[in-house]
Amino acid sequence: DVTSSAAPVALGGIEEIGDAKAVHVLNGVAYVAAGADGLRVIDVSDPHALKSVGVIETGGDALDVQALGDRVYVADGSGALYVFDVGDPSYPVLIGQRKTPASAQGVHVVGDIAYVASAHYGVMAYDVSEPSVMRNLLVADTAGEATSLIVRGTKAYVADGSRALAVLALFPPCPGEGSACGT
Repeated sequence: DVTSSAAPVALGGIEEIGDAKAVHVLNGVAYVAAGADGLRVIDVSDPHALKSVGVIETGGDALDVQALGDRVYVADGSGALYVFDVGDPSYPVLIGQRKTPASAQGVHVVGDIAYVASAHYGVMAYDVSEPSVMRNLLVADTAGEATSLIVRGTKAYVADGSRALAVLALFPPCPGEGSACGT
């Protein structure tokens, strides 16, 4: 409850989800990237009674998450992007995965493109229209270590470690495998 921004009141919480790294809430469900504990799915429709409804191990270190429609995208520190079908949030189903060249630390999805902050490799982009066969669309090296990103229009804003902030111009459509259209 934030009726008074000077004194927000905690309405609820849940502790048995591991080491929460990131959260995305969609339609009364919170998807939590829980580090070594994978993806946790929490019913938050009643903030006074949060309830764990689904768990899926990624086998690595789930660092970031984005929910979009019936899909959840997880950036995993083991060097992978995972796509789950959450049509039934209680039973997330892995429908795609793509190895990344380095630790996948952040993810931001726009339409059918997943942009991934991939540590010292910079930013990767994958066509996720068919998650089982994700195609590489972009490799954009950054000067630092890409840890997080957000895409707005034709620009990607990247938290880039010692470089602090990098801004990349994206020029869609990106041509195929190995393209450097964002550099």
